[in-house]
Amino acid sequence: MTSPPETENSARAIDGVIFDYGEVLCLRQPAEVRSQLQKHSGLDEQAFNQHYWEQRGPYDGGHYSGERYWQAIAGAGAVALSDEQLQKLIALDTVGWSSLDPVMLDWARRLQQHGIKTAVLSNMQPDLLRHMHEQFAWLRDFTHLTFSCDLGMMKPDPEIYRECLAGIGTIPARTLFIDDREENVEGARQAGMQAILYQSPEQLAREVALLAGLPPVLATQNHPNQEAY
Repeated sequence: MTSPPETENSARAIDGVIFDYGEVLCLRQPAEVRSQLQKHSGLDEQAFNQHYWEQRGPYDGGHYSGERYWQAIAGAGAVALSDEQLQKLIALDTVGWSSLDPVMLDWARRLQQHGIKTAVLSNMQPDLLRHMHEQFAWLRDFTHLTFSCDLGMMKPDPEIYRECLAGIGTIPARTLFIDDREENVEGARQAGMQAILYQSPEQLAREVALLAGLPPVLATQNHPNQEAY
């Protein structure tokens, strides 16, 4: 007996969803925290913003401790930091990336309840990751966790996508990747995954509504491809 033709929706069905953390599962670093970081760094705004990101790679890759990261920023800006300032900066930076997005966490929970595998794949520095493991019980509900500082590699390195796919246990074509950076989304597509560039829960909801078998991103939203929850 011949199988029925595959519809567009069935072809695009999703078995697993992989989330970025920063500015997807968590909110953007608050402006007041950013201002405090700049103040304690001793740098002006332009220099702080430049060096904060220029030095971030080795920190997210697990090659720098928090102290070494902030010392590198200070050295690039030709300022000196005391041990007290270093610890303050590490603590503030951790707090700044710890404000969770309740809409996205609720959707992750409903995906899990629906039998969809979930994972986190994030470029992550070790101090924040330590805090997350201590404070965020919801991490244990995810099928797999992939963090750059644990592996010494970062998105969009192709190998980190392969590692996460192996951990979540879904085939690339039936896996959805969500990230707020275009280069990371493109890396996921190169790995064979479906991918969405994240901008807001509302924008994500519109794009997820085109996929089959997923609960709606917004709990009050009717999904055209799924029965009501």
